[in-house]
Amino acid sequence: MAILDTAATHNFVADREIQKLGLILIQHSSRIKVVNSKAKLIHGMACVELKEGAWTGKLNLMVVPLMTLT
Repeated sequence: MAILDTAATHNFVADREIQKLGLILIQHSSRIKVVNSKAKLIHGMACVELKEGAWTGKLNLMVVPLMTLT
């Protein structure tokens, strides 16, 4: 299951899902800042291909620990 926000500036996946989904982790030096916390390094990026009907597109996901999102 996935929840996608087509108007979002960034997309995220929990680090624990990378192996389950068979995604390749690409090293990256970006940081993420959520309300009331310090900026933290992300674990990396993962690129996935999405299909919806006839449409196909690529999506870059920031790989973060789930606790960062809450």
